[in-house]
Amino acid sequence: MGHVLGRDDPIITLDGASYSSVGLPQTTHDLLKSVAFVRERLRHLQGDLAVSQTAHVACARALKEELIGIPGV
Repeated sequence: MGHVLGRDDPIITLDGASYSSVGLPQTTHDLLKSVAFVRERLRHLQGDLAVSQTAHVACARALKEELIGIPGV
């Protein structure tokens, strides 16, 4: 959502089309809230994924160092 110069009502832009949020049905407002919630959840999960990937790389490197000199089977 955003604002257009000279307008006080929030503007919703979807796939390049803009809509005034004034007078939209309640189901539309509910869907907007759902989209915002899911967007935030995805952002959070992407952060968790980045942390997990970093930890995975660090643990794999540490494991590799620990295994130096130990004969394989």
